[in-house]
Amino acid sequence: MSDNSSQKDTKPLPKSDEGNDETHKTQTFKQSKTDNDDSSTTLTTVIMSRDNPLLQRALNLQAAMQSNGTTTVGDSREVVLLIRGMPERLVMEENKTYMLGRFDTGKYTATDIDLTPYGAIDRGVSRQHAILHLEDNSLYITDLDSTNGTFVGGQRLEPHEPTIIHKGDEVLLGRLAIQIMFR
Repeated sequence: MSDNSSQKDTKPLPKSDEGNDETHKTQTFKQSKTDNDDSSTTLTTVIMSRDNPLLQRALNLQAAMQSNGTTTVGDSREVVLLIRGMPERLVMEENKTYMLGRFDTGKYTATDIDLTPYGAIDRGVSRQHAILHLEDNSLYITDLDSTNGTFVGGQRLEPHEPTIIHKGDEVLLGRLAIQIMFR
């Protein structure tokens, strides 16, 4: 039987120039560890800068999950995909599909959204990964049996089953994060 105890390495927090104590966010994670038949719980505290993109993404995802944003797209039918900090604006039409994936230059239609400029190849986006469509003023996404999957709110979508999108949802196509906003 092995000893699951460990020593903690602690370092003092760096002081901010303004003396503001809110420059760091602390997050505690609970992790179960099993060794043979002996199990124990380990708590780990991580201190991150507020500017850390992983922390910002986690906080945005948490806020979106708590607010359960609206599912109704406004009269303008404008949908904004925020991909790696860059907005991709769509004005959607009812009952029309919009393909998300990787396309060869010049070989896609007006309703295809080419994710190649956003690093789609390196992030595991399939050529024909998913489709967006508007039905009864609600936005849906459908995975097209992609290799690396489509995730909404951390849940993998079943292929060919439309899933409703809430305003502010984060969608992962493979490992490419897209925040979906509409008004």
